Amino acid sequence: KVDNLLLNTKGYKQFEYVKAELKDLFAMADVVISRAGANAICELLALKKPNLLIPLVSGSRGDQILNAKSFEAQGFSIPRMILQKLL
Repeated sequence: KVDNLLLNTKGYKQFEYVKAELKDLFAMADVVISRAGANAICELLALKKPNLLIPLVSGSRGDQILNAKSFEAQGFSIPRMILQKLL
């Protein structure tokens, strides 16, 4: 969900969902904050983009948590993966 409080923050852009433009957005970004799905982390690795991963916890099989931990351990992600708090 887009957070309206941050809409006017300089240098910050938030998207709820993107499709074809994802490759262009990743290419333009200095740092990417993303979920840790297989497609996202493959794109981040290919582009060598610094990233902070927030794996999907609720409704997940746990694969995103494993992806994020592996990425962090291998030095492909900013240390300190963030786990989303469940409400």
